[in-house]
Amino acid sequence: MPDVQWLAVYSLERDNIRAALDWALGVDGDPAIGVAVAGASGALWAQLSLQSEGRQRLEAAVASLGAQTPVAEQARLWLWLGLLRRYGAPVEAVAALEQAIDLYREMGDELGLGHALARLGAALTQLSRFDESAVALEEALPLLERAGQPKALGFYYSELGRLKKLTGELTAARTYLDKAFTLLRDSGSESAALGVLGNFADMTWTLGDVDAALAAFREAVALMRKSPQTRKFLLGVSLTNLAGVHTERGELDQALAAAREGLPLLQEASYAWGTLDHLALRTALAGKVTNAARLAGYADSAHAARQATRQANEARARNRLQLLLREKLSADELERLLADGAKISEEEACRVALEG
Repeated sequence: MPDVQWLAVYSLERDNIRAALDWALGVDGDPAIGVAVAGASGALWAQLSLQSEGRQRLEAAVASLGAQTPVAEQARLWLWLGLLRRYGAPVEAVAALEQAIDLYREMGDELGLGHALARLGAALTQLSRFDESAVALEEALPLLERAGQPKALGFYYSELGRLKKLTGELTAARTYLDKAFTLLRDSGSESAALGVLGNFADMTWTLGDVDAALAAFREAVALMRKSPQTRKFLLGVSLTNLAGVHTERGELDQALAAAREGLPLLQEASYAWGTLDHLALRTALAGKVTNAARLAGYADSAHAARQATRQANEARARNRLQLLLREKLSADELERLLADGAKISEEEACRVALEG
C-alpha cells in the first residue's frame, strides 16, 4: 500500500492503539491481546516518527511473552522492536532482530525472514560490523526477490547501498541507491525514497565536494518539507547534515538555524548523538570552546556506549574539533571537560548545542 493511503487509514488509529495497549498491558488487561496489538502497531510508530514511544510500548509487550504466545506474533514483535531500536540502541536492535530471525526460520516464513535479515544487515552496518552485515544482506536477497515485493526490495537496496558507501565502494553504492530510489518511489514509499536522496547527498559530502553536498542536502530538505508523507526523523537527519555542511563552510548562523529545526526531530528516535560532532565543531568555531569540549565528551561517550564507529564526515568534524580544543585548552582542562560531557544527558547536550 502506498504511504499516502497507509497514513490516511492508520494514522487516525493512533490514540485507539494507545488506549488498547494501555489497557491490555495494564494490571487488569489481557497480555495476549497486548502482544498482538503491539506487534501489529510497529509500523505506526515508525511512520509517525514516534520511535521512542513505540520502543517503550513494544518492550512492555515483550515482557508479556510466554510459551502460549503464537510464534508468528513473537517474531513480528521482535522484528519491529529491532527496527525501533536501530538508532537509539543498535546493539539491542541486533539482539531483537536475531530473535526474530530464529523465529521466522522456525516457521519457514521466507518473507518474514528476508525482512528480518535485511534489517539485521542495516543494524550491523550501524555498528560498523560490515562483514556480518554483508552476510545477512546476501541471505536476504533471494528471499525478498521470491516474495516479489518492490517496496521490500527497495529497502534492501537502500541498506546495501549504505553498506557499500561506508566501505568505500562508491560506484556500487550509487548503483544500489539508484535502484532503491526507483523501487521505493514507484511503490509509493515516498518518504523512504526521499531518505535515499539524503544518502546521495551524504556520499557527495564524503567525497569532499562541499558545494555539491550543500546543494544536494538543500534539495532533499526542500522535497521532504513539501511531502506530507515525510518521516520527521529523515528530515531531521538531512537538516543536521546540512548544519554540518554549513559548519564546514564556516557558515555558522545557517548551521545553527538548520540544527535548531533538525535536532529536535532526531531526539524522538534517540539519535541526536549521531550528529553532535558537527554541532560541537560549530560551537567551537563560534568561540564557545568549553561547551564544545563538553559536547565532544558526550558524543564520544554516546558512540562508545552504542559500540558505534563514526562515519567519515563525522570523524572529520571530530578530528578538526580536537585540534581546536588542544589549541585553546590545556591538556588537563580538556580531559576534565570531556569527562564532564560524558556524564550529561542527551537532552542537556542538545540544549548546549543549540544555544548559539
